Amino acid sequence: MKKILLILLFPLVIWKTGFAGNDNIPLVYYGSAGAFPATPQGENTLDFRRWLLDLDQQFTNQRQYNKHNIVAGNSASENTGFFSNGGIPVWKKSELYWSAGYGHRNGDASGFSRNPNSFAQQPVRASGALYYPDGFLPEIHTKIDDRSFIGGLRTNCH
Repeated sequence: MKKILLILLFPLVIWKTGFAGNDNIPLVYYGSAGAFPATPQGENTLDFRRWLLDLDQQFTNQRQYNKHNIVAGNSASENTGFFSNGGIPVWKKSELYWSAGYGHRNGDASGFSRNPNSFAQQPVRASGALYYPDGFLPEIHTKIDDRSFIGGLRTNCH
């Protein structure tokens, strides 16, 4: 009986998911965590909020804050994989066999953006000033290599 060497290769697989969008908080620098603060006594609420929105927009433009800082959905990943499975006959009743694999993944993920006016969402200096006065978007970048190998000798004792 003739044995055949079998090698299987899986092609490169790449996929990316997720999407980006605009930050829709009404206030980037003023207010409390993006929300409107209480209207001062004696002020018209609508007029106060319009004034605050205009003031915040002027400061946002001055600081060149990018409101396109929301990343939602799944993380992005690029995956490459290779797998081999085979055997080689040795002697009359035996075979060396193996199975080996390799995988490489680059991943990119983002947390929720930390807005400039969200003191509870970002580090604060000893002086009380925000460590990131313009906020930040936390990101996680991973590089993972997986390797596997198994082999053995199969024989027929009859």
